[in-house]
Amino acid sequence: MNTSQIEVFQGNKIEIVEMTLKNVDNHLELSWRIYFKDTFFRITFYNVSRFRVGEWSAPLEVHGFEIINHSQNSWEKDSIYEICDFEDNCVNFFCEYFKMGE
Repeated sequence: MNTSQIEVFQGNKIEIVEMTLKNVDNHLELSWRIYFKDTFFRITFYNVSRFRVGEWSAPLEVHGFEIINHSQNSWEKDSIYEICDFEDNCVNFFCEYFKMGE
């Protein structure tokens, strides 16, 4: 996981064109396929908790999202990272870790 790679999405317009939430070994796994600057990326979030999605349409268009690292606060394992969009908190959840690829 390279958090500096993911920071490029923060504050920039992206489209979440596919969102898949599944149960893997009793842990939730969330996968996003996003479109950003003429390129598709895949971001997968592992051990997801407190997943919340408000009103939206497909594709979901957000103006970036924020990833807050809570690891130094001794939070629960499934709450190390908090992910939320910048605009109206349409997407909000926590996860243990994430990976990004094309």
